[in-house]
Amino acid sequence: MDQLVCLEVLDIKSTRIEELPAEISTLPKLYSIDWRDTPLAVALLEQHDIAVNDLPAVQEVLFDKYTRRNLEIQLLEILTGAHFAQEMTVPNINQRIKDLVVVLSDMYDQLDDFKFFVRRADNLLPVKIDECTMANLQTTKENFFQLQRDVLRQRLSADVEIKLRGIYYDRAERALIDQMLQGIYESVKTLEDIQFLVKYASQVMPNEPQSVTGPIVWANILDLQGQLIAKREAAITTLQTAMSQMYPEQRPENLEAKAREVAAVFQRERFATKSELVKLSQLSGEVSKLFPPDFASVQAFEVFSAWQAMFVKKRVTTA
Repeated sequence: MDQLVCLEVLDIKSTRIEELPAEISTLPKLYSIDWRDTPLAVALLEQHDIAVNDLPAVQEVLFDKYTRRNLEIQLLEILTGAHFAQEMTVPNINQRIKDLVVVLSDMYDQLDDFKFFVRRADNLLPVKIDECTMANLQTTKENFFQLQRDVLRQRLSADVEIKLRGIYYDRAERALIDQMLQGIYESVKTLEDIQFLVKYASQVMPNEPQSVTGPIVWANILDLQGQLIAKREAAITTLQTAMSQMYPEQRPENLEAKAREVAAVFQRERFATKSELVKLSQLSGEVSKLFPPDFASVQAFEVFSAWQAMFVKKRVTTA
């Protein structure tokens, strides 16, 4: 790939190419690949739901593949090095380690999890190859996810404390902050909800520090989450209404299903964000320009691409 660093356009349409090398994702100047009428097009659609010539989506998939392969190499080096150093006289040890790397890569199908695991593999895995049974590897996986949750909880706990000190910086002593944290964690228990608390602390924490209790904060979290859910639902309803004017012959349930499918492309978080709601509002206001005339031709990604062309390009040009 070193010889292709200047490659900008790749035309492989109407060929028998079935896959692209992962290194394609590392080419800095590549901005267009045409893979129409190829086995690759069928494979990408079936395996990843990637439309023809959607280069950003393909680059993301290939970069994940490229990253995972490098992580597998890194894990192999760890295991054949210090970790199994005392096992090198075991028959067929190198092949067994290679097979173990494949098994572990499959077990951690989320790339971020696999990255985290590789960094801690030396401490998590048994030091004897014969002890790397599926039962033990499953136990290792459970221990790994518990470790991951513990690390994230520690980081979030620090974030929550910083938020509280910022909100009540001149009205709460350290002892009161500690009391608040203890009460909050008795009611706000999942990592997802603690993350929500960190993001929306200024909206869910009571005005007065003396009023802070776990049940009150949890009730405020649930109330705000309900509001954000309602706002997302209202935005989807507005989009459905706009679509019904363009496709009056369609049944309401079909319009709702398609509106939700399109809206899902704009969702980046568990609950509605201001950015998401603005985008859905823009989408509803320009349905006639952003959606195809034929309802059967509506594809969520294509609608999203049309929205980007209209609003993102316009914003960049204006700036």
